[in-house]
Amino acid sequence: IDNVFYEDFDTCLYPSNLSVAGITQTTADISWTASVSTSVTAYEYEVRSSGAPGSGATGLGASGVTANATTTSVQVIGLNPSINYTVYVRSICGASTGKWIPTTISFFTLCGIVTTTFSENFDTTATGTSSSPTYPLCWSYIDEVTSTGYGYVEAAAAQSGANSYRLYRTNSTANAAQNVVLMSPETVDLGSGTKQLRFSAVATNTNLTNILQIVRSNGVTSADTFTVVQEVVINHTTYKEYIIPISQTTDDYIGFRLAYNNSTATVDVNLDDIFYENLSPCIFPGNLAVTNITPTTGTISWNSSLATGVTGYEY
Repeated sequence: IDNVFYEDFDTCLYPSNLSVAGITQTTADISWTASVSTSVTAYEYEVRSSGAPGSGATGLGASGVTANATTTSVQVIGLNPSINYTVYVRSICGASTGKWIPTTISFFTLCGIVTTTFSENFDTTATGTSSSPTYPLCWSYIDEVTSTGYGYVEAAAAQSGANSYRLYRTNSTANAAQNVVLMSPETVDLGSGTKQLRFSAVATNTNLTNILQIVRSNGVTSADTFTVVQEVVINHTTYKEYIIPISQTTDDYIGFRLAYNNSTATVDVNLDDIFYENLSPCIFPGNLAVTNITPTTGTISWNSSLATGVTGYEY
């Protein structure tokens, strides 16, 4: 401790006990305790996602001045969903202004519904451990595997940046009905047939039992309904990119699931560089199959591409 002063009040001292309540996707209720300075005539406030108070429009979510010194709460509007904001307040004393309150408060607005696209590389999410799961803001995580399953962001095995997302589970008949799932933010009907999921994945070994399921769901709890969109075998120890077209549906969430793989082999995979994006205009068809196989012939079939611009197929 150094430079301690016992002195008279600042003549335009800042308020105290700043708090935030009633947080929605676009609004929040801010309140504080009035300054003890008798010369205060009003209060100025700023709600910012970046930048110092008074630094201008960049990062400024909302601002204003109260009508008088007795007003110690405001509702700020026009914020954006899923954003970390910091609140600043200072006293106004006639024609002069005091210092900004040094004990600021931060909050996240509620998650919004994705109506366009999103991407995730996990580099801005806190890392976790096998006993302390972490996942990005507005994503969800389900772990039903009691022995043993986990998912978390780790500062390792990344394709880009520093972080990736690790999914791990053991497999046995005892945990066959249990799953580990990383779920996306909420969308609107997963784009109604106009979107695709693009991601990169890697495994710790080349086992064919490293099965990753891409699932869609109407919710983010284990009680909700999950439908397998596609199974991907992650049998490679360097990253590979996958593109999964998403058919028309009323489900709002897409997820990455480790389900029981009908063996006793553990599955340990990492995900990175996830993109929920517009469907490629000439996306490949799906569900390729070969039937009626003879020594010299076979019947090849597939599902039509979801892209409306496709005029034919080459094989």
